[in-house]
Amino acid sequence: MASKSDNSHVRLEEYASSGLAVDSEDVGDTLSRLKNNRYMEAFDTAFEELAAAEAARTGFQKHDLTAQLTGAWVQGPCTPEGEVHAVSAQPLMCMSMSADESEVVMGSSDHALYVIPISSNSSSSGRASRGASTSRPKTLYTKKFGHTEWVTCVTHLPDRRIVSGGMDSKLCLWDATGVKCEDLVGHSGSVSCVLSLNDEMVVSVGYDKMLRLWNVSRRASSSQREVSGVKVSTAPILDVSLLYEGQRAVCGDRDGGVQLIDLQTSKILRKHASAHRGHTTSVLGSQSEETASCFFSGGQDGAVRVWDSRQKEATHSLELHIDPRSSKKGAVGFLCEPKEDPNVLITAGADGVINVLDKRQSYDVMYSFTEHLDFIYSLHVRSQLCFSGAGNGMLHVHDWKTGKLLYGLGANEAAVRAIAASKNQLVAAGDDGGVIVYDMK
Repeated sequence: MASKSDNSHVRLEEYASSGLAVDSEDVGDTLSRLKNNRYMEAFDTAFEELAAAEAARTGFQKHDLTAQLTGAWVQGPCTPEGEVHAVSAQPLMCMSMSADESEVVMGSSDHALYVIPISSNSSSSGRASRGASTSRPKTLYTKKFGHTEWVTCVTHLPDRRIVSGGMDSKLCLWDATGVKCEDLVGHSGSVSCVLSLNDEMVVSVGYDKMLRLWNVSRRASSSQREVSGVKVSTAPILDVSLLYEGQRAVCGDRDGGVQLIDLQTSKILRKHASAHRGHTTSVLGSQSEETASCFFSGGQDGAVRVWDSRQKEATHSLELHIDPRSSKKGAVGFLCEPKEDPNVLITAGADGVINVLDKRQSYDVMYSFTEHLDFIYSLHVRSQLCFSGAGNGMLHVHDWKTGKLLYGLGANEAAVRAIAASKNQLVAAGDDGGVIVYDMK
């Protein structure tokens, strides 16, 4: 279990066992946006100071995710308090948006999942009532169906069915109605991550040190669900990511290891033991055809490693999230490749720093965003914008192309655990049990 003085990215199981108290006060009161007004009033002045400091320091329709975002996306929403959905009295731990961007689903530590339609949840006037929802959330949990422990991960299938994983060691495959689910049983430890390959296949990893491939086809029987299982490591698997074309996956474990898996043959192609000191806290497979053999890992040691499946050692070792003065390390919680520019890699850590790297210049840092005053708990990129949520409930929006901080929002009263963006909405969910939907039209 991570100690309270440990500045690493706290994993769900460690957070659960650390005895951190969950505030049980009325959620509506908890979601008050009074702090946001004060934050926004001081923001212009702070932005000018931060901009000066940065200058001195650096001298099913699929929507087009690469189109330049304009209007409210770069200026901030007209209603900065957003529309509040107080779905739970417990922390929300994960979120997924459907491929058609019509809904989001959140997994909670109260064992339930909550589905919120977002395609029309804001009025045409741009006004939303504080604390009220225009679209009633749907709860995925009953006495007969659902999780019996914290929901740790969730993903949508392309056909809008939902697959969730939990600390109860199982996956739940929810039907289209959300009334019932089929349990996918195989893991013997908490499920860390689940990813959708297509309508028929998902991959999951867990604390049982296994990677499992599942057949979620509507035609498959319960006995046909588990396709394969690979013991990836001797330590719990904390993260998984797919490489280009989805035939290989990279895993990161709690002992600092990184593994490359062939999903078709269930073979371990590469095994990098002790790639990091401490946990491997994040991994990313490149989605670019030009760098299809590349993958990345971030660790509790504050370092980012760049790997090539054709080579035995890391091609680059970048100590990005380590304070040069104090040597204090911030666990690398997030790695992202913007769809708009495959030559860019974005990293974020528990040190509160976001880095924008240029792959073509040996991963030199183009911009560093240092405005967050707390750990970064969530990161999302859409088009030229980078959305990041911190432990103090603040959500910052940067333009990663220009290196500018555009605005901030007091999204939650506690850590912002998950962020997603559709064509017209920005969604944030957090430890205060609330979901905030911002109208960006």
